Amino acid sequence: SFDKAIAENLPDAEILYFNTKADLINALQSNKIDAYVVDKPAVMNMMLQDDGLAYVPEYLESVDFAYVFPKTDAGEKLRAQFSEYLSGIRENGVLEEIETKWKSNEEEGKTVLDYASLPSPNGTLHMATEALYEPFTYIVDGKIVGYDVDIAARFCEKYGYGLEITDMNFDAILPSVQSGKY
Repeated sequence: SFDKAIAENLPDAEILYFNTKADLINALQSNKIDAYVVDKPAVMNMMLQDDGLAYVPEYLESVDFAYVFPKTDAGEKLRAQFSEYLSGIRENGVLEEIETKWKSNEEEGKTVLDYASLPSPNGTLHMATEALYEPFTYIVDGKIVGYDVDIAARFCEKYGYGLEITDMNFDAILPSVQSGKY
């Protein structure tokens, strides 16, 4: 996803591709690459875990994050509800609280409600994610947690959905949503 920013800002850079964040760090530490591009919240967490990493605090580009919904009537309804929910938590300060919690280096407060036990009078939301992208989604004690999960679980609780989260390779997420499975 950072190819365009690299091409525009570092046109002479040779681009290599890796499957995981751990592969990127190993390539950097073994001098296979000189640097890699990643979003700031992810690199801040990586730096907490490995003091041999540093970052350049200048942005190559501004990237917006989003939840993706299928282009169906049901997907449109869900997208509208989710947009309404995000606007509400942005206005009442809850979104800022969630951001602060997941971007801190204190693990103690990083919890999500028990989404596996949510009542589901309006059905179950099936969420696909790659649970290797701390602080957004990652696994703790066998449970997928993180910033994205916290928001999704709170949304489901408010709107009466159950929540089932599946961890998968990043490349499979979009096709899974397009197929209607997630």
